[in-house]
Amino acid sequence: MKAARVLRFGPPSVITNEDVPQPEPGARQLLVRVKAVVVGNWVRSAYFYVDVTTARLNRMTELFDRGKLVTDVGTVLPLKDVRMAHEMLAGRLHRRGKIVLDIDTRM
Repeated sequence: MKAARVLRFGPPSVITNEDVPQPEPGARQLLVRVKAVVVGNWVRSAYFYVDVTTARLNRMTELFDRGKLVTDVGTVLPLKDVRMAHEMLAGRLHRRGKIVLDIDTRM
């Protein structure tokens, strides 16, 4: 399979297009198909979209509950602050990590 690889920090020229073997997930791993990648002026991070299925979400829940999947949450906002969450995604300064909307189910 083809893979765009980034092996060090740097400008877009550090991205290489290589043939690599198809990965096989282990017992505690998930295989994620990358649908899209976003790279800014410099290679700092990549984002991807995942084909979400119930089975995959159940597997992720299982790994999270067993402490095998750890998330980096930077900000938790109430649902009423969804506009601020979108501003953070668009570039507004915020703490490093995931932006989570807290949905109050007691309504």
